[in-house]
Amino acid sequence: MTRKKAKHTPPWFKVFSHKIIAGSVRFDLESDERGVWFDLLSLANESPVRGVICYSKGRPYPHDWIANTLRIPLELLERTLEKCKAEGRISEDGAGIHITNWAVYQVKVEARKEGSNDKDGVATREKHFKECPDCHYLVEISKLTERMEICPQCKKKGKEVLLVRKGEQ
Repeated sequence: MTRKKAKHTPPWFKVFSHKIIAGSVRFDLESDERGVWFDLLSLANESPVRGVICYSKGRPYPHDWIANTLRIPLELLERTLEKCKAEGRISEDGAGIHITNWAVYQVKVEARKEGSNDKDGVATREKHFKECPDCHYLVEISKLTERMEICPQCKKKGKEVLLVRKGEQ
């Protein structure tokens, strides 16, 4: 049985390489548990209730289903969930496994001002994004793409979805 991807679900979520390499996940979780953590983030991203691992609102997946889907031993999943709960990365209730601070992993489609700093003090450049109304693919609008008329992802599928009108930014 193939699960259909919800139209509203973006195809990706944000992670920062410096946090992967030197962040608390590196020190709190063993290498196999880190792999499970990123799988949990991916499941939460694909969920009908983004940020909560469930198959529908208020209906959590059983742990054995998650372990089987991720192709990992149930013991590894349980160990990772317990560590993540203890560290405050997740919570679990009758609705599913909730990723704490899910908003941190989301991309904000907004402009940033040149020379501004994000919350981690990292300098950012001005970035403008346009979201495809059909597939929700995010395209950074730059001088190279400001005259683009159709979404590159939809174009690959043979669709011509208007993304940016010539001269618009």
